[in-house]
Amino acid sequence: MSNSDWGMERWRFLLVLFLAFIGGMITGYWFISLVVCLLGYIGWFLYKLNQLNTWLTKGAQASMLPDNNGIWERITQHIQLINKKSNKRKDRMSNVMKRLQGIISGLPYATVVLNDNNEIDWAN
Repeated sequence: MSNSDWGMERWRFLLVLFLAFIGGMITGYWFISLVVCLLGYIGWFLYKLNQLNTWLTKGAQASMLPDNNGIWERITQHIQLINKKSNKRKDRMSNVMKRLQGIISGLPYATVVLNDNNEIDWAN
């Protein structure tokens, strides 16, 4: 993760501490101000986690990408990259299987492919 992603999160956290400081200065209740601001930050964090979970549950489609920045944007980018690599790998395997089936179906003799448990996986 780049420093700019962590930098964004550091700025958010510093903003929370600054708001807690201002709240403590105004009210005189330093601890309560800090707790309220940190609970707000945790609530925001949980909201972002819920957005990420909803996006993943619905298939992690690029068109439904949640509005993110900082570390959350980097996480969604990594997930999208992993999905693209997985789809490419599936396409390659599908092409290999089609070619293999074409080759095997052209054999003049009956062919049976067994798995590790000696069960028939494929036959022409």
